[in-house]
Amino acid sequence: MTTTVPIHPLPEILLLTHGGWGLQLCN
Repeated sequence: MTTTVPIHPLPEILLLTHGGWGLQLCN
């Protein structure tokens, strides 16, 4: 439920660097 960043084809590395919220958004 993170509307701050839309879902786009970005590398998982960026999501990992952002934090754990990235993984949740991917799932």
